[in-house]
Amino acid sequence: MDLLKKLPEKFEPIKRDKDFQSFLKRIETTLIKLETENKALKKQVSKYKKEASKDALTNMYTRKYFEERAQQEIHRFYRYGIPFAVAFLDLDHFKNINDTYGHQIGDIVLVEFSKAILDTIRVNDFACRYGGEEFVVLFSGATSQNVISALKRIKNTFIKSEQLKEKNLTVTFSAGVGSYSDELGDLYALIEYCDKKLYEAKESGRDRFLM
Repeated sequence: MDLLKKLPEKFEPIKRDKDFQSFLKRIETTLIKLETENKALKKQVSKYKKEASKDALTNMYTRKYFEERAQQEIHRFYRYGIPFAVAFLDLDHFKNINDTYGHQIGDIVLVEFSKAILDTIRVNDFACRYGGEEFVVLFSGATSQNVISALKRIKNTFIKSEQLKEKNLTVTFSAGVGSYSDELGDLYALIEYCDKKLYEAKESGRDRFLM
């Protein structure tokens, strides 16, 4: 940044004045400092936004952030024809775990389950803690059948958790799966469908995935 060079030729006599040059130099230094501080501030704001969009315990995204991301997928669905599917996952008998072993152990189960999900899904997929022991995963470019296969991989990863083995815990989960379509109409219709399938999975014995 050179403010002297940017001045018109008619200011040539003034440009040669040492005091004026010094004054412009101070302004230039101040502007550079402000620009640097502004970049740092934007970076910090971006960091805080990202942290605010994540669940503190599981490091998963929040429900609000999931809904924003899902709307982007709906846009991609209508513009490019890219399909996507959603799975609602719920830990079976989680209240019993908290009541029997305490909330600290319950938190460990939640963290281990989150790790199993995040370690299994693809880079383009998206997972969040929807609330309590309920999680939701958006599978980009996938069908419901693809999701069932992914859920089986999550299950296999989860049961291998060393933390759960150390505490002699066997924990299962149920899931409801649905693919977005014109018939469902919007995101909330898809959520309602997945929630219904999750309820059916629970009612039919748990530890299963229905679509």
